[in-house]
Amino acid sequence: MAKARRAKKRVTPDVTLKLLVVGDAEVGKTALVNRYAGGEFDPKYVSTVGIDLKITKMQIDGHHLRVQIWDTSGDEKYFSITKGYYAQADGIILCYNRSKQASFDSLPRWLEQIERGIRPGQDCDRILVALGDDNDNKVISTQRGEQLAQAHNMNFFTTSAKEDANSTYLAINKLVELIKQRKYPGVKMEASSQLKDMAKDPESPNEMTSPLTDMSNLANLPQIEMTESLDLVIDFLKTKGLNRTCDLLHEEWRLHTAAGSSHLETEGKFEALLKAGPKSGEGENAPRQLGEAQPGLAPGEIGVANPGEGAPCSGVEDSQVAAQDAVAVARKTESQVATELEMKTETPYGNYSVYNLKIIYDPNKTGFEESAEFPIKTNTVIAGRYQILDYIGSAAFSHAVQATDLITGNLCCCKIIKNNKDFFDQGLDEIKLLKYIQRMGDANEWNVVEIWDYFYHREHLFIVCELLRDNLYEVSRYLKESGDPPYFTMPRIWSIAQQCLKGLLFTHRLGLIHCDLKPENILIKSFSRCEVKIIDFGSTCFTTDHLTSYVQSRSYRAPEVILGCPYGVKIDVWSLGCILAELWTGDVLFENTSIQYLLAKVDAFVGPYPATMLQGALHTDKYFTADRSCIYETDEETNEARSINMKKSSLGEQLGTSDAEFVSFIEWCLTIDQEKRPSAEQCLTHPWFSKHYDLPDPNATTDTKDPPPAPEGAAPKDPGFDE
Repeated sequence: MAKARRAKKRVTPDVTLKLLVVGDAEVGKTALVNRYAGGEFDPKYVSTVGIDLKITKMQIDGHHLRVQIWDTSGDEKYFSITKGYYAQADGIILCYNRSKQASFDSLPRWLEQIERGIRPGQDCDRILVALGDDNDNKVISTQRGEQLAQAHNMNFFTTSAKEDANSTYLAINKLVELIKQRKYPGVKMEASSQLKDMAKDPESPNEMTSPLTDMSNLANLPQIEMTESLDLVIDFLKTKGLNRTCDLLHEEWRLHTAAGSSHLETEGKFEALLKAGPKSGEGENAPRQLGEAQPGLAPGEIGVANPGEGAPCSGVEDSQVAAQDAVAVARKTESQVATELEMKTETPYGNYSVYNLKIIYDPNKTGFEESAEFPIKTNTVIAGRYQILDYIGSAAFSHAVQATDLITGNLCCCKIIKNNKDFFDQGLDEIKLLKYIQRMGDANEWNVVEIWDYFYHREHLFIVCELLRDNLYEVSRYLKESGDPPYFTMPRIWSIAQQCLKGLLFTHRLGLIHCDLKPENILIKSFSRCEVKIIDFGSTCFTTDHLTSYVQSRSYRAPEVILGCPYGVKIDVWSLGCILAELWTGDVLFENTSIQYLLAKVDAFVGPYPATMLQGALHTDKYFTADRSCIYETDEETNEARSINMKKSSLGEQLGTSDAEFVSFIEWCLTIDQEKRPSAEQCLTHPWFSKHYDLPDPNATTDTKDPPPAPEGAAPKDPGFDE
C-alpha cells in the first residue's frame, strides 16, 4: 500500500530582509549565492544584473525569515540599473577573490559606489567576504582583508566550498542577525497560538466549539505583534465580511509603526465589531467590488452582464456547457464590472474616454523588480488570484499561461505583456478594444474572445481572457505530422468560414480592422461542435487611425498593404481566404521566402495586378521593373537585380477539389483589387453558404465497421474527431 505523502507545512515569514551581493565579475558571487540557497539558484544565470532569490526555510533563534538576495553584475556600466537595489538593501555582501589581485584592488571603488547608491540616513550593514577555492594560488593574505574590513567597520569572513562548506552560511547568517537586531530590537515575532488556531479553521461546522464564535478568544488578544499576527487577524475579519474594517486596521497599523510603536492596541475592539455586525456597505449586502467573489457562483462558472449581453462560457470541457446554460442568474466578469462603473462616472476630460487600470502591488515593497522578465513557474499565483497551471506559448509581445481563477474556480488564459514600453502601450490598446467590443455586443454570439480581467502587477500588464483550445495552425500541423484522419473537412471549413465572417462582420461594423488574422489567431472553442473564436486584438486599429504598412503576418498580407496603397477592413477578408485554403490543403497557399516571392506567387495564382493599383502604390518601384512587366529582387552580394518568374497556375489547381462553390468563394476573397473584393457581409451571401453540409453529431457513437469506399474526387470522409 502506498504511503500517503505528508502535506508540506507552509511557513509564513515574520520579516523580510534584503541583501545585495556586490564585487567584480567572475569572482564567485553567483556560486556564493547558490551555496547559500542550497543549490536552488538557477545555474543558467552566469552573469546577472539582478536576481531575486527568496528563502523561507531559514530560522534564526526560532524566527522565520525571508531573505531576498540580489546577485548584481560586476560590470560598472550596469550601476544605473542596479542602483535601485542599493537604495532598498538592508545589508551588503562585498566580495573579492583571494586569487585575483584586481578584485581586491577594486574594493575601494565598490565602497565608493555603495556610498553613492544608498540613501542618506539609510541603515545598511555590510560584511566583507573573501572567496576562492584555489589554495595554491592565493595572492591576497587574510590579514590584508581583515585590515580593510576593520578600516571600514565591516565584519570579515572567508568562505570556500572546498575548505568549509558551512562558511557561507556562517557569513551570511551573521549579516542577517545583525540586520534583525538593528531593525527589530526586542520585538516578539511569533504569532500567538490562538490566532493560528483561528486561521486553521475559519468556518468550523461546530458553532459551539468553533474559536470564531467564542468571543473570549478575542478578549485574550490585547496586542497584535508584527506582521504575521496582523495578517491572521485580517483573514479572520474577512470571513465576517468586514472588508473595510480590514483596510482601516491596516492603516492604523501603519500609523503606529510610523510613530515608532511595535504594537497595536486592540483590546475590546474586535468584540464590538463582531457584535455590531457588518456596517452599511459591508457583508453580504455590499456592492460587489473588483476581485471579490460573486454570491451564488456555481463551480466552473463565469459571469456575464445580462441576458442578451452574454452567456456563461464553457471553459475547456464541452461537458460544462449544459450545466452553465442552466444557471438562471446572470454573472459579471471583472471587465464588465469595471466598464459599468466607468460608464456611470462622469469625467472632466472633455471628449476623452477613461478606463481604470488596477495596479496590484505589495504594500510593503517599493522600487524596481529584480528581473525584467516575469517568472513563469507552475503553481505560482499571479496577483494573489490566478494560479499558473501550464505554459501555453509566447508571441513577439507577450507570453500566455493557463491558470485557475482562485476566486471563481474557472480556468482562464493570462496574457503577460512583456516589460517594454511599446508592448505596454499596445497592450493598453488591446484592453481598450476588447472592452469596446464587449460593450457593443456579446463576444460569444459574434465569435470573438471575451476579456475577463486586466491589471498591472510587478511591472507587467496582464490581460485575462477565457481559456480556449488549440489554434488552427497547431491542429493542422499535428494532424499532418501524425498521419491521423483530417479534421478540417469541407463541412468544418464551411462552418469555420461562417463563424469567422460573423466575427469580422461584427468588428468591421464597429469600424475595426483586425490586422493580424492568421491560423494562430483563430482558436477552437469546441472540437466536437467545431466552434471557433477570433483572438489577439493587439494589432487591431480603427479605420480612421493613421494606418501603417507594417500589419498582418507576411503570408496572409493583402497586396494593398504590401504595395503601400490605402487599405480598409477588406484586408481581413484576404487573410481569411488564405486561411481557408490552407486548412483544406494543409499547406500555406502563398508560401514565400521574401516579399518579392510573395508578390510573384499572388500574381501567378490570382493575378495580374491592376495597372491602376500599381500606378497609385507607394512601393511599386521597390518590387516591379520600370515597365511593370515583372517583379525583381536585388542580390545582396552582387547588388544586381534579377527578375522572379513564377509558373502560372490557378486556385482550382492549388486547392485540388471538385467543390466549385468553395473554389469560387476563395477566388472572391482573394481578389487583388480591393474595390472588387467583397466585404465580410457580402461574403456571407456567396452561393457556397447556400449549400448544406452535414456536420458530424458530437453525441453520435463511433461506428466500428469499415465505411464504404468514397467515390473518386469526393471530399475526405469526416472522422468525427469527438472529444
